[in-house]
Amino acid sequence: MAIITPGRRWQPPFLPFKKEPFGKRALRKVERVVKGPLFGCRMCGNCLLQETAFICPMECPKGMRNGPCGGSTPEKCYVDETRPCIWYKIYERSFKTGREHMLLEVLPPLDWDKVGTETWGDVVRSLRKYGTGRFIKARFSGEKEKKRASWEAVFQPVRQPSGGKGIPITMPRSTTSLSPPWKES
Repeated sequence: MAIITPGRRWQPPFLPFKKEPFGKRALRKVERVVKGPLFGCRMCGNCLLQETAFICPMECPKGMRNGPCGGSTPEKCYVDETRPCIWYKIYERSFKTGREHMLLEVLPPLDWDKVGTETWGDVVRSLRKYGTGRFIKARFSGEKEKKRASWEAVFQPVRQPSGGKGIPITMPRSTTSLSPPWKES
């Protein structure tokens, strides 16, 4: 069971059947040990925790990455009625923390070549490409737009790679406040 996420059970992540270098295997094990209990990580290789209020969307029995399926309610999951719908938990936490604008982005489909692999290596490579010093300066600057731009420059290529596997799709970020779809305004 995840410590931070509201999911009710923890399933072991998928383990790949391919030979990887020792460094990647070690990083994968560390990432699984850290993110599994904290966020309910399923090691999908396409980490979207920052978009989904630090609750792994892969906890959904259907693996929905862009919101709940049509049959779920705030009280129960459509597939497994003994547990709450994880997407309603993501919505609730997003609205509590003021991160509802992150839910407007259309998240990419799962890249099955990366399932069972680590994501931290991709983040480090993207950070190096952007410039570690430049990123740190931007994060500690007082300018909100500079912070957002640096964050996007590092994490956008990780969560939506455009290496011929599809076009990154984003919706414009709204500055107006949203309300949860299941609550009346």
